[in-house]
Amino acid sequence: MARRPTFSRVDGGRDDQASTSTTYGLTPGAAITWSRSDTAGGIYGTLLGMVMSDQAPENQIRLKVAPALGDAELNELFGASWPDHRPASFSGMLARSLCWVAAYREGALVGFVNVATDGGIHAFILDTTVHPRVRRQGVGVRLVQRAAQEARSRGARWLHVDYEPHLEEFYARCGFRPTAAGLMRL
Repeated sequence: MARRPTFSRVDGGRDDQASTSTTYGLTPGAAITWSRSDTAGGIYGTLLGMVMSDQAPENQIRLKVAPALGDAELNELFGASWPDHRPASFSGMLARSLCWVAAYREGALVGFVNVATDGGIHAFILDTTVHPRVRRQGVGVRLVQRAAQEARSRGARWLHVDYEPHLEEFYARCGFRPTAAGLMRL
């Protein structure tokens, strides 16, 4: 049996510090697959493969940062995920976004999250969407955590999200803590 190469975290943390994210310095459109294990000496992972093209093993979920997305594929995903969704144009929203992250399985869009910005140090998670056939498999958490890494690398220092009460546990798994906030319907 061939050994898979291992790597230690590259985020500059000490072994006695908990770390939930690692920066790989990948270019937009690149994907990396790894398994993580918590050991007494720190967090280590096994590199399973790096994908730099649209060729991925069957059933593997791949994340891409700011890929070219068309209205047809986004409307298909949102239509499958949200019963009241009506077809819309996404180009204006994407043009004003700090970034977005998309999840693909077998070349099909199965997840999406958008990161809006105030142009300063605040960014906002919007439109977290996962296709029903891949829900409860960690895709949404991976999308939001990757979006957080991208927002940080692009200068954001605070990441906000608004959610309904039934999503509090999901966003806690993503790393958010609840805060008091106000909302006004316009």
